[in-house]
Amino acid sequence: VLGTEYPHEDHVHANCVAQDDVDSPTVFALQGSSHKDETEYQSTHGTKKQRKKKFKIIEIFSWAMVLSTIALTQKGWTAGPVISIEAGFDLTTRDGQNDAWQMLHNEDPDVVTVAWPCTDWSLLQNLNLSNPSAWRKLLRSRRQSIKMINFSSEVAAWQNTRHTLVDPKFFLAENPWTSRAWKTRPGRRIERLPRAQSVKVDQCTVGL
Repeated sequence: VLGTEYPHEDHVHANCVAQDDVDSPTVFALQGSSHKDETEYQSTHGTKKQRKKKFKIIEIFSWAMVLSTIALTQKGWTAGPVISIEAGFDLTTRDGQNDAWQMLHNEDPDVVTVAWPCTDWSLLQNLNLSNPSAWRKLLRSRRQSIKMINFSSEVAAWQNTRHTLVDPKFFLAENPWTSRAWKTRPGRRIERLPRAQSVKVDQCTVGL
């Protein structure tokens, strides 16, 4: 799983985030503060329990809104509107991305999760290598799909620049461990963000 050394386990419940319908294992990108940051923050600003603002999560691509639903059952958490094609956000277009950016700026989320469609990046696509027509179709589809990964990397970078000890921001990306999406340039940019780590999770361990 792609993630971080994450001190706020009670804020983002890592045991609940493997929530997609893709094959296991999955990958997450989680970006946040270090244990040292947490210690410094608590010594200056008090414990996490003194935080007055509710932590807000926004999910991108995940129409099922599983994490948002879980968050709404937890004390100190709230959820913003989902950003997905079903909600009217076509993230392969500039207009759709602009609308999504407006939503993100307005909602000011503490945690943003993305789970772009993995179909075009699955290893199963290798079965089509011997079929020129199918391969050309896949390449056309990937040219559209990579726009969603690039948007995801931009959102991740945005969350990173907004992160402070007083107002921490986090980012989580999920895709199968073997997804070719992680080999793309925007996928690599997500992996190389400060505080980002790769972590592998078998979804069967959480009943998926």
